[in-house]
Amino acid sequence: LMKRLSSFDKDHVSDKVLSKLKKYTQEESFVPSSVAHYSVACKSFCEWVLAIERYAVAYKMVEPKRKAYEDVKLKLRSIKSQLFTKEEQMKRLEATLYQLQESYDETDRERKELQDRFSDIIVKVERAQVLSASLGDEQKRWKETLQDLQQKSLSIFGDAIILSAFLVYGGGFSHSQRQNLLTEWKEVCCQEHLNIGTGSSIVGRLINPELIHEWHVHGLPKDTHSIENGTIIVKCDKWPLIVDPEGQAAKWLKNSLKDSGLITISYSDLQIQKTLEQAIQTGVPVLVENVPEHVKSFMDPFIERKFTVHQGQMLLQVGKIEIEYNKSFRLFLICNNTTPQLGSEICNKTTVVNFTSTFEGL
Repeated sequence: LMKRLSSFDKDHVSDKVLSKLKKYTQEESFVPSSVAHYSVACKSFCEWVLAIERYAVAYKMVEPKRKAYEDVKLKLRSIKSQLFTKEEQMKRLEATLYQLQESYDETDRERKELQDRFSDIIVKVERAQVLSASLGDEQKRWKETLQDLQQKSLSIFGDAIILSAFLVYGGGFSHSQRQNLLTEWKEVCCQEHLNIGTGSSIVGRLINPELIHEWHVHGLPKDTHSIENGTIIVKCDKWPLIVDPEGQAAKWLKNSLKDSGLITISYSDLQIQKTLEQAIQTGVPVLVENVPEHVKSFMDPFIERKFTVHQGQMLLQVGKIEIEYNKSFRLFLICNNTTPQLGSEICNKTTVVNFTSTFEGL
């Protein structure tokens, strides 16, 4: 075997052999470090195979160039011989004259091209001057925008803390309670010498007005409390547990996610676990209604999202099986009780959002 390996004709590996070889070398496990776990001898053979493949690929690229180089060398010798012969002949003067004529023609063409380019540049400069004059007002707006961004950058850390706290802890409170919390948080930031922005509201910093208008079209009440709730539901990291006795949040979500194939199911439905498993794999959003105050443990994998990544694939452990996790999946939990007594365990696993109707939202 060693003799065959050492005398292997590496310069003439066919494309057919290379094609078959790639089926093995492109395998993720076909690397010396992996093969070494099973056999040290096979590790060396693996290294030899990979080296032969690299050499064959490189050889097929270099060999045509080498042959072309030899051809060029032969042509060069022939041309030099012809040139020497012609230099001894009277025709060299005619050849020189011909070259000068060609040079003259080329120079004349370049002159015309430069003249055309110069004319184009004159036109572009004139247009640029007109554009520059028309952008005077826009330049002023850009400067104002730059100053505004520079001012906002001074309060970016303080604003990030306030916004994060609002999304994580503010969902379960009423609008007035949230305002009290924001006031306290801002005072703490000031005590810690963190700048706080004085511009738009919490919602204005997280959601653009066009999206809020779209929410209203889909049935979200127009009061501030409901808009804050919508913002928290859209931006929170954990799945939202929505206290929705009047069904306003459910109506809004059903209208908003209708085109996304939203699945609505009751917590008491016997097929809820199977439905969630299928939705997680297909990336379809699910709205679970009539969620009780204490959620059974079978919901934990879907709520906690403790997935693993294997070979670039996200997997979620549900019982004894692993299912593929689609990043497009979203889960909304609706509790229809007016005054639910939620346990600390479910509150820690979800983002509680108080969607109880306010006088403004009626």
